[in-house]
Amino acid sequence: MIMYGLSAISFANQFFGGIHMYLLFGDEADHEAQPGKKFFLYGGVYIPAETAEELDAEVSRIRREMGFKPGDSLKFARSSRPDSVSCDQHRSAKEAVIEVAIRLNIEFCAYVALHKIVGSQGVETYIQYGINSILGNFNKYLTLKNDWGVSYLDRLPAGNGFDYIVTWYQKGLKVKEEYKKLGKILSYGITCNGASNFSSVADIVLGSFRYCVNEEDKDISGKAMLPNVVKMMWKEKKSDQYIIREYGLLLRPKDVRCAEYDEEYKNLTCRLNSWMNPQ
Repeated sequence: MIMYGLSAISFANQFFGGIHMYLLFGDEADHEAQPGKKFFLYGGVYIPAETAEELDAEVSRIRREMGFKPGDSLKFARSSRPDSVSCDQHRSAKEAVIEVAIRLNIEFCAYVALHKIVGSQGVETYIQYGINSILGNFNKYLTLKNDWGVSYLDRLPAGNGFDYIVTWYQKGLKVKEEYKKLGKILSYGITCNGASNFSSVADIVLGSFRYCVNEEDKDISGKAMLPNVVKMMWKEKKSDQYIIREYGLLLRPKDVRCAEYDEEYKNLTCRLNSWMNPQ
């Protein structure tokens, strides 16, 4: 995949006048069911193209200041920390990335599905469902803003990933037996860890939210992380209230018919609300 220079993106914004461009960078988390990992997540960060150059420069600065060398991964997971970077430096780097993302108006959407429900579909199928939901949400986001976007996804289902992106562009997303064209997304691409600083941003933002969702016993850290993640989640104002569900948070399936599984979603939303509003 070739990514053209950021200056070209800035030029495109000026050329289209009042129309803005956005970059979607998508990634997955906890795609395999494990003890304590109740939910599968797929997330995307929506990056305004006019701030992309500054975001790239800021993450590069954070990497230098925190001791990350070329080739080192800057990701959320502690297991990804380079040996030359201390735990404190790694934590500070992640916090700094979140702070920069908030300042530069990066928005975030997360797809969350209970493993007990989606597990029988097979991991590649439910990853595809997660991707489809985030792409559809990004198109909705662009439609409401009357803007345009380009998507880059980190993990695609098994097989030839190019087959997926060609189908999305040529036909659209397959919904039941029909295809739905996402008219606001101009291009689809595949990316990976290390190919840009934007992948680090996506991984850290999603990883922070994943921690809050699936590490329910680690409430001290979760309560510290969650408010900043929620600041980034896409929300719309309706009747003097900001709505996140179906904008920055997609809980799937929408209709949970099993009472036991429905209770899992209710417990999750109740806990996250309590972490946002500690007594």
